[in-house]
Amino acid sequence: MSSQQNAVLTVNECTNEGIITATYNYVAPGCKYSKQILTGKIVYKDVYGNMLVDFFDQNIVYSTFQEELPAIGAVYFDENFSTVHIGFYDYKNSTQYILSSPADLKKMNGSSATFVLINDIDFDGISFEPINNFRGTLFGNGYSLKNISISSTSSNVGIFNSMRSGYIIDLCVTDAHITVTGTNSNVGILCGSTESSIYNVLVSGEVNAPLCNYVGGVAGFSKYSVPGMLTNAANVIGKDYVGGCFGYQTTVKNITLYDCKNSGIIRGNKYVGGIIGHAKQTSNTLKYELQNCSNSGLIEGDNCVGGYIGYAEIYSSVIQNECISTGNVRGSTHVSASIGKPYK
Repeated sequence: MSSQQNAVLTVNECTNEGIITATYNYVAPGCKYSKQILTGKIVYKDVYGNMLVDFFDQNIVYSTFQEELPAIGAVYFDENFSTVHIGFYDYKNSTQYILSSPADLKKMNGSSATFVLINDIDFDGISFEPINNFRGTLFGNGYSLKNISISSTSSNVGIFNSMRSGYIIDLCVTDAHITVTGTNSNVGILCGSTESSIYNVLVSGEVNAPLCNYVGGVAGFSKYSVPGMLTNAANVIGKDYVGGCFGYQTTVKNITLYDCKNSGIIRGNKYVGGIIGHAKQTSNTLKYELQNCSNSGLIEGDNCVGGYIGYAEIYSSVIQNECISTGNVRGSTHVSASIGKPYK
């Protein structure tokens, strides 16, 4: 997959079925101007207007040598259909960025490229080495990484230990087992800590880190990331800052958590939530909204325990739209089916 810094894709038409027709322009040094008309299908759209579009089996010019290669692609737009990121993958003539076997995931270490999962990958009986410093895009196509087991005595523990940027989209992680001993921090099935954008991800299995802070089903520590459509079906045990999706989340902008769900058992001491243990915004002018979020799991803790959020350090009130909490929530102080302790 190649990210095109000199490429612009302009949408000409978008149908109600999510089919777009677009003009693709590509200019690079030593290369003549390329202009093509492409047709693609929107497979994902978030509440901010960003979209992921797939182009199937179309010959696309995307290199300085003017090759025309059959490609699928990932294209991100803003709300005005202006191109933010383009990546095309030559799926017939290259295997460099395909993920189809356990060994392939090692290619992601230190990479900023885009990777495409083309089938389920089962790690049953296979040792897994966590991925370090991934800054690229993983497009999971709805496939699963199965039976990953990680045992550690360190901080920043997950399939991706720490992500400072990038995207993870349309991925399942099933029957994962994460165990961390000692008083460490930042533990999750997908990421120990993350500043990436995570869309349409499901995790199941267990996270067992009873002495650790910042522990989550999806990620332990989330900073400035943009999440959406997250589902946690894992049982999670931590100390403080424990959540079904994120143990701790901080943001410097307006945020909407939409379609985030928890059905796992979440246990901790302080700041324990079905979706987020501790949510924090840095300004009193920002909006924080839960949209179509739900918790059906048992949430247990001592102080600041909530079906959605344990402690909401949000200066304005948290907006809740079409959310439902049916799981039992147990604790001693500041306990609620929705938000254990609001900021005000």
